[in-house]
Amino acid sequence: MSWDAYLIFVVTTGVICLTPGPAALLIIAGALTAGVKRAIH
Repeated sequence: MSWDAYLIFVVTTGVICLTPGPAALLIIAGALTAGVKRAIH
């Protein structure tokens, strides 16, 4: 595998790993709507 392909793979994998999934987005939406205390419980 060439270095260019490896670099693209590493960058793409990093972006995918750092993107929040549906569960995290649901928790964030709950915290914004009802407040942090309510979202944690």
